[in-house]
Amino acid sequence: DLLTPNGDVRVHAGVMARALELDVTAGRYGRALHRADALIHLSRRREMPERLPEAHALHAVALWHLGQEAATRDALRQCIIFARALGDAASSSRIRSSRLLCALGEFDEAEQLLPSTEQIPHTRIDDPGGQAAAVRARIQANRGKPEGADLAAWAMTRPLPYLRFRGAETLLDCA
Repeated sequence: DLLTPNGDVRVHAGVMARALELDVTAGRYGRALHRADALIHLSRRREMPERLPEAHALHAVALWHLGQEAATRDALRQCIIFARALGDAASSSRIRSSRLLCALGEFDEAEQLLPSTEQIPHTRIDDPGGQAAAVRARIQANRGKPEGADLAAWAMTRPLPYLRFRGAETLLDCA
């Protein structure tokens, strides 16, 4: 009932975002791109600015997987603008965007965008603390700093989050 046109739009946006993530994980990039566009449109139309960093970050991820680097960078810029405006509330979008910036070779910007430890919520659902540590480890490893190995080891020994694909992302960042 919540996903009907008269249902709660915030729930609808949350379900769209998770479905988009699952599409990316399953390699359904075209569908993910369509869902990302729909999520951005819904967030704007229904005045949910708190959803825009996530929507743009997920849009960037879908574009990246489709090999559209320029469009990926544009979507990341939008995400970063909204994430900085929201501050602590956008920590997961900032982590996701930092991961993507690493893939683009933008390690300094990735590090600047990562939320501080104090800004990261503690939850077993997706383990944002472990994700952020893994991205930091990736940045440090790129710079040849041994601290990266310690961070990666710490991130890999944490309990897996309930959203297993998030745990897989963390492990891939640590690799």
